[in-house]
Amino acid sequence: KATPLAEKVAAEKGVRLEGVTGSGVGGRITREDIERAEVPAAAPVIGTTIPFAGMRRMVAQNVEASARSAVHVTLVTEVDMTECVRLRERLLPEVERTHGVRISFTDMIAFAAARAILQKPIVNASLHGDKIVVPDAVNIGIATSVEGGLMVPVVKNAHTKSLAEISKEIKALAERARTGKATSDDLSGGTFTITNLGPYGIDSFTPIITPGQSAILAVCRIAEKPVIIDGGIKIRSMMNLCLTFDHRVMDGAPAAEYLAVLRGMLEKPETELFAGSSA
Repeated sequence: KATPLAEKVAAEKGVRLEGVTGSGVGGRITREDIERAEVPAAAPVIGTTIPFAGMRRMVAQNVEASARSAVHVTLVTEVDMTECVRLRERLLPEVERTHGVRISFTDMIAFAAARAILQKPIVNASLHGDKIVVPDAVNIGIATSVEGGLMVPVVKNAHTKSLAEISKEIKALAERARTGKATSDDLSGGTFTITNLGPYGIDSFTPIITPGQSAILAVCRIAEKPVIIDGGIKIRSMMNLCLTFDHRVMDGAPAAEYLAVLRGMLEKPETELFAGSSA
């Protein structure tokens, strides 16, 4: 038992009545008992202080600058990757034997993205003052997670390279980035960026445009889903692509048209992507 005043003071001081011995009549807890009681120490905060410096600060400055300057809009489309999955399975042994590289879905999407840009080059543009500049070269940056932050090494002239060449270059660039051996040339000159969080099970996200560019393509996981085809239900390998673009440089329609072209290439890779050419 405690007096009403003792209960009020205990609540204010954070004192548990169960641990207080009362000195009042019949062992009743008084205000004085509460004031003499020892307030339990706060539990220590367990954690680590990470310096906001170096690469982390540089990444923060870049994304903040982009978020403040570009007008970000994101479009999402669902792609049936079933034929791409089958094609990759067929190409793997051949490309490994002839080129010594194991192609990934990131490689295939980068290969397709570069060729889709040739049809819709506005997504490859950049804003310079009062001019929108559309470069001839398609230089694809590949967002790469490294210790302490993020790097975006660039595959130069990706539109001129085979799938195997792009695959080799992406892997070499990523290795140099992760081991701290990336050169300034490796990290400069990008005109369009691809970021892939599919391996983490991500279904959709809205990436921030790389400063100096006007669009970035987010690649999500490939998952088997039931899809209605010709009135019947079939299991297909489905994937979301999310295109974030700068609305100052382009409107929604051309950005959507680019996604439609890319989707068509990935859904029918043998006829739309590799027709007349090899990996």
